[in-house]
Amino acid sequence: MSTPYTPVFEAPSERASNIPNLRPRDAATLILIDRSGPSIGVLMGRRKASMKFMPGLYVFPGGRVDPEDAGMAHTGSVDFKRMQSATPKLTERRAKALALAAIRETYEEAGVLLGRSALPERIPGTNWEPFQTHAVTPDLGALTYICRAVTPPRRPRRFDTRFFAADISSAAVTLPPDQRPDTDLEAVEWMTIAEARKKPLPFITTLILQDLEPRLNAHDWASAHHPVPSYVERRGRNLREDA
Repeated sequence: MSTPYTPVFEAPSERASNIPNLRPRDAATLILIDRSGPSIGVLMGRRKASMKFMPGLYVFPGGRVDPEDAGMAHTGSVDFKRMQSATPKLTERRAKALALAAIRETYEEAGVLLGRSALPERIPGTNWEPFQTHAVTPDLGALTYICRAVTPPRRPRRFDTRFFAADISSAAVTLPPDQRPDTDLEAVEWMTIAEARKKPLPFITTLILQDLEPRLNAHDWASAHHPVPSYVERRGRNLREDA
């Protein structure tokens, strides 16, 4: 089912420009969830003001897929068939790379290593060395695939982003703030969805929070029976397509 929607891009870098249309690059985002308190919390951070794309906006940890991501040792698996339903040409190796990129970026931007306390059998390169240092093997089974969003055309950056969610209880190591890598995010903090809505957000993040809140209020929020929306632009129309 496809439903049109009207985007509201507040940040100048989110709006269309006259630049040549770029091919979207694979990217992944991980929404960490804390259900231990009276209100459900999500982990978000503010993009640095010096950045050219969406400076100063609050986002979930994430970033583009690196070539070495698919080669990282891991346990568990992603819901490949569900991911492939929105993108039939998606391969299992690419789906695995997307999930692993979400885990790696969450370490790099928030200092959280998601997985099991076990030395990885192998690491594919330097970007994964912290998982060897802290003896954490990523666990893809801890991830729930919840959404896909493709940056509209004529933007300075374009990504084909898959969004995953995981409970913070799946983290093997959480570093204190002064030990986190210095990357794109600052002011990383836990907040309720109501608090998150008051922050300056990219439009897609606003949509995902709207989708996420009722899902997280369900006891079976991680179940595969929930719809997985894709936000795309086709022939000049912004569409939400549920899978």
